[in-house]
Amino acid sequence: MMKRLQRFPSNRVSEPRLTSGFFLKKNPPRSQAGNGYNNWGTALAQAWGFASILLLPDYIDLTSQAGDARMRVPSPLTKVALAHLTDMLIVGLVFALLTAALRRLKSWPAIRWVLMALLPPMLFVRNLNVMPADIPNAVVIALNLAWIAIVIVMVWRFKPLAIRVRKAGSVILTGFAVFAMVMTAQLVRAALWRPGPQAFAHPIAAAPATRPRLVWVLFDELGYKQTFEARDPSLSLPNFDRLRSQSTIYCVSHHPRRAHADAGARGYRC
Repeated sequence: MMKRLQRFPSNRVSEPRLTSGFFLKKNPPRSQAGNGYNNWGTALAQAWGFASILLLPDYIDLTSQAGDARMRVPSPLTKVALAHLTDMLIVGLVFALLTAALRRLKSWPAIRWVLMALLPPMLFVRNLNVMPADIPNAVVIALNLAWIAIVIVMVWRFKPLAIRVRKAGSVILTGFAVFAMVMTAQLVRAALWRPGPQAFAHPIAAAPATRPRLVWVLFDELGYKQTFEARDPSLSLPNFDRLRSQSTIYCVSHHPRRAHADAGARGYRC
């Protein structure tokens, strides 16, 4: 009886084994597999890196010694840093949501090539101010047109090479997330910074009454006329006004090398 039953194979189909885990996902199609966009972590890293590159001139203007962003607005450093962080957050969210919406379109494969051709020239033009040397406008236009032409030729005649270049650009954009995190950390530190005695490693000892301490305060590129005499009515500087009321104003100054010869003829008067 057992031998007879073995002659007829069973019609039951064996069920596939289920992998362990809470969620089961279907394998993505080959056209979407391996492109890096199915990972939200990668997408957010690219969005944050794109925001850091786009806002790099403002960041350098704020943090470098040559920058003067803190002098152009009557706002404390904390508010300027928070404004820059807000700009990065807005740019990153817009980039992430826009790319997420474009990936749902059927024309996404073609849109990727358009972004590959347009985003590098846009970021290049945006960061011209931070270049180590001045680049003429004609050279900028020529470089941008050359890049767009190279992308068109690669997509048209050398598709495998274009795919490798696109993946390399995606990796580079994701790597800029590291720089974006460093930028974010410095801006958060600037936003939380508070001036005061804690800025010094050791407390300043009080000066003796017989030898009072003389503090010489120098302001670089701060005009007396723009600060006091012709100040913008919307700009309030109570600390400067109090310092002026408690200070001695010297209206005549002479160059030390010409003081004996000019005898005040070329002195500077307020």
